[in-house]
Amino acid sequence: MRKAHQQDISADKLAGIKEKSDALVERIHHKLNILQTDYKVLIGLNRDKYIDHTNAQIKELIPVKISCKKSEIN
Repeated sequence: MRKAHQQDISADKLAGIKEKSDALVERIHHKLNILQTDYKVLIGLNRDKYIDHTNAQIKELIPVKISCKKSEIN
């Protein structure tokens, strides 16, 4: 009789634990998806090449803007 009572309690506890663990797994998956997305963005941009490329574009654009402004003044 005592074992049956303990099994009932264990079943209830297991159900509660499973519910909590399912919620925890869901949160972990959500956070992992966010991290994977951030990582993919960084890898996709290939950070150093992206920065170098952007700096090169800026250096190319600045003289063009200045020359346009000079031509507008003249």
